[in-house]
Amino acid sequence: MTPVSTSTVCQFIKVTGLSIHNPLLIDSPKFHLIFNNVANLEADYLTIRRPHVGGIEGIDLICTDSCYLHDFEVTNHDEYITVKALSQNVLIENAYCNHSGGMSFGSLTAIITPPADVAAVSNMIMRDIYFYKSTEMLMIKTYTGGSDAVGYVKDSLFENFRSYDCTPTDWMLINLWSIQPEIDKITNWYNHASPDTGAVD
Repeated sequence: MTPVSTSTVCQFIKVTGLSIHNPLLIDSPKFHLIFNNVANLEADYLTIRRPHVGGIEGIDLICTDSCYLHDFEVTNHDEYITVKALSQNVLIENAYCNHSGGMSFGSLTAIITPPADVAAVSNMIMRDIYFYKSTEMLMIKTYTGGSDAVGYVKDSLFENFRSYDCTPTDWMLINLWSIQPEIDKITNWYNHASPDTGAVD
């Protein structure tokens, strides 16, 4: 049987009350792990690896309510976790992002979102996140070049982000066209240069 190039290793759609512990996901041809419209989720001690290939996200998340992801490691060359529109009440902590494109919100677009459901993300907490040889730490990506997107990223906290030997680009890349971020707090972001002399930028 010929493998399908767009396959995802594991995906959960419209699930409430989900607990995942200790999986090892390697070399997915597309995304490794998709949580689509899930609630009351806990996922921990995940290990995802797909080196030297772009366009292969680690974790893709649409959380309708109460999702907790912690103590996991992703090695890839794309976003290690992407939080999509209509997500709310998410806690992500103690994560290790290795050789990747960082973490992102979006893309938040008007094209795939019904008018009744704006491109909204709210009540996010991301803390104690470690990056090694990544291109960005956090991206908020909106409807590039458009004027029809309506929505927000709000009531969110990004705390204790640490970057080691990463590409000297934007730590936080916000691509804003019509969606406004309402971020409560960004605290304790550090970048260590290479070679690591112990100095903090």
